[in-house]
Amino acid sequence: QRLRDVINKGLTEEDILRRINEKTKSGSILLFHNDTKYTAKVLPEVLKQLLEKGFEFVKVSELIYKDNYVIDHTGRQFMK
Repeated sequence: QRLRDVINKGLTEEDILRRINEKTKSGSILLFHNDTKYTAKVLPEVLKQLLEKGFEFVKVSELIYKDNYVIDHTGRQFMK
């Protein structure tokens, strides 16, 4: 579920934090839009809570295998 969709449903900041904490797992990609009501306000707390849980933040480019892989039209990676 996209965060923008969550925010646009009229959820509170606490609802957003709870959902992110419940749904984030190893390998999750978090996308935040800067034109939503609470993004700027909740982002520092989201990062703090996830760091406290031991999550590490990396750029998407670091998740992409570069050698012997291709990415199809759906964004999935496959071995060549």
